[in-house]
Amino acid sequence: MLFRVRSFCIAMKRYEIPLFLILILSLLLLAGMPVCGLQAQNISANPKDDTSSIEQRNTRIFYENLQKKAWKNMFYTELHHLFLISVDTSHHVKMPEESHLRFLSFKGKRIRSINFISLYVFGTSVNDTTRKYSTWIEDMANKTHIYTRSSELRKLLLQKEGDEINPYLLAENEHIIRSLPFIRDVRFMILPDSQDPYFVDLVILTQDVYSLGLTCQSSNLNSTKLGIYNINLWGIGHRQSNMFVIDPLKKEQIRYVEGHYRVENIDKLFMSGELFYINYPDNKSIGFDLGRKFFTSDTKWAGGLSFSNNTQCMTDNDITLMNSRYNLFNSWLGYSLPFHKIKTDTTYHNSLVTTFSIDKIQYDYRNIVNQTDYLNAKNRTVLISGLSYTSNAYYRDNLLFGFGSSEDIPYGKLMGVQVGYSFEEMHERTYLDAYYSGGNRINNFGYINFSVETGGFFQSGNFVDGILKSKLSIASQLYTHGDRHYRHYINFAYTRGININGTEKIIINDKYGIQGLKSQTLTGTQKLCMNIESVMFSPIYVLGFRFSPFGFFDVGFIGPEQKSILSQQMYSGLGIGIRIKNEHLVFGTFQLRLAYYPLEPDRANRFSFDVANIAAANYSDFTVKKPQVITFD
Repeated sequence: MLFRVRSFCIAMKRYEIPLFLILILSLLLLAGMPVCGLQAQNISANPKDDTSSIEQRNTRIFYENLQKKAWKNMFYTELHHLFLISVDTSHHVKMPEESHLRFLSFKGKRIRSINFISLYVFGTSVNDTTRKYSTWIEDMANKTHIYTRSSELRKLLLQKEGDEINPYLLAENEHIIRSLPFIRDVRFMILPDSQDPYFVDLVILTQDVYSLGLTCQSSNLNSTKLGIYNINLWGIGHRQSNMFVIDPLKKEQIRYVEGHYRVENIDKLFMSGELFYINYPDNKSIGFDLGRKFFTSDTKWAGGLSFSNNTQCMTDNDITLMNSRYNLFNSWLGYSLPFHKIKTDTTYHNSLVTTFSIDKIQYDYRNIVNQTDYLNAKNRTVLISGLSYTSNAYYRDNLLFGFGSSEDIPYGKLMGVQVGYSFEEMHERTYLDAYYSGGNRINNFGYINFSVETGGFFQSGNFVDGILKSKLSIASQLYTHGDRHYRHYINFAYTRGININGTEKIIINDKYGIQGLKSQTLTGTQKLCMNIESVMFSPIYVLGFRFSPFGFFDVGFIGPEQKSILSQQMYSGLGIGIRIKNEHLVFGTFQLRLAYYPLEPDRANRFSFDVANIAAANYSDFTVKKPQVITFD
C-alpha cells in the first residue's frame, strides 16, 4: 500500500500533473466522455438473465480495457488503484415483478435445509457472486468488518426446516431482512433436489453494509458536533451511537450530548427496543421505546410502549420564553384478523385491524417567562381507537429510490377511521378522522401512490382544528439509453386547515414544498405544491460512490383557508444537482444542488447552492401503524 502511494507521488512529480487534473478526469468519467482512448459501449439488459446480463458484460469490458490501458503508465496505474474500481453488478436493471412470484413454482415443496452465505461488503453482490473486484482499501474494509451472525438472521426466519414453501412468507421474509439498517441486500434462492423433487434447499445470500459511521457538522464558527456510531455491534444487529460537541473556547471543551442504544428482534419476538439519553444545554431527555410492528400480513399482534423525561428551555431569537420539565408517555396495541382472497394461483392477503392507544404529556414544572400566541404547554391525555382494512404486498425492483440494490416497492391499500377523546386542562373534546391510501404499478407507465386523510375535534358542537391532507406521487418506468438509466417523478400535495383555533401555520420551505426554499415569511393555513424531477442513474462510480445527476422544478401556493389556493401568489424553484451515494457504507446520500427562486421574498440573490446529507426516500407501505392525531405539516 505504501509503495503504491509513494509511486503515485513520484508519478505526479515526474509528469508535473496538477491535482485538478484528477478532478477533471473524474468529471469526464461521470459525463461518459472518452478517457484513455476508450468509450463505454451502448448496452441493453436481458431481463431473463438475473446474474450475468449483457449490460454487465459490456460494462466489465469497459473497465477491463481501462485497467489494461492504465497499467501501461505509472500515473494512470496508481490513479486506477486509488480512485477506480470495477463495475458493481448490482447496478444492472431488474425487471419489476411481484416479490412472491419467484417462489410460486416451489409452492408446497418441503424445505430440507436452510443455509446462509454472507458475502463481502465490497467487491461483489447478491446478484452476481462470481465478481470479486475491489481496491486495496475495500479489501482492508472487508477484513476488518464484523459480519452479521447467521444465528441472528436465523431468528428472523418465518419458515423453518421441514415447512412447506409459502411464496408469500418467503417474499415477506426477504423484505424483513432487507429492511434491516445493517443489511445492504438479501436474496433467497431455492435449489431443487435432483434425487427427490419433493424437497428443496433454501440458500440465503446476505450482504452487509459497513457498519461503522462518522458524522461531523459545525453549528457555528467555534462549535462542532461529532458523532460516532456502529449499527451492527459484534454482528448481532445492535446499534450504538454517540454524539459529542467540541468547543475549544468553553471550559468544558468536549461535551457528551447524545447516546442511543437500539436492539432489533428482542428474544425472537420481532420487537425492537431503544434506550436514549440527550444532554444539550436547552434540551435534556432520557427514556426508552419498545415497539412491534405488523411485520407480515399474518401478524396477529402489534404494539408499543415509550416513555421519556424531558427538561426544556424554549427560546425565540435568544429570548427565553419558558422553562419546563415534563414526561411523555405513549402506549398502543393492535390486533389483526387476517383473511385471504383467492384469485387464480395467487393469494392476496387482507386484514381487519383494531387499534387502541394512550398518548399523554404531563408537566411537572412550567415557568412561562414571556407569553406568546403559539406557546401551548398544557397537560393532555388523548385516547384513540381505530378500525382499519389493509392489503399490503411488494414489487421487487431497483433504481427507483436507491442506487442499484434491490428495493421493495409496496402496493395495496389501507383505509380506516379513528375516534378518540382528548382530556385537556381547559376543556375536553372528541376526535374523529378517516383516511385512505393506495398504490400499485401500471405496466409500461410506472408506480403510482396516493393518500387522503382528514380529521379534527368536536368542541361545543363545532368542528375545530380540522386538517385535510392529500398526496399523489408518480414514478415513471425506467428508461434506458446506452448504459444510462432515467426516471421521472411527479408529486402533488395539498394541505388545508379547517377552523384552526390556535396560531398553527404551515410552510412551503424545503422538504415541506419547494426544495431549498428558506423563506421565513411564507406561512399560511392552506398550501398546494407540485414537484417534478428527472434523475439519471450513471454507471460510473469512484471509490464505490454512485452518481445521480438530477434536475427539478417546484411550484407552490400558500395562503389562508378562506380564499381559493389558486388565487394566491405562485412561488417556484428550479435547478440541477447531483446525488452521491455508496450503498456499501452506512452513510446517507450526499447532495449538491444549485437552484434559482424567481420570487422568494427573503432572498436578495435568487440563486442558492446547497450541500447536505439527505435521508433515503421511499413509499410508505400499507400496514397499520401506531394511532395518532393527524398532524398539520
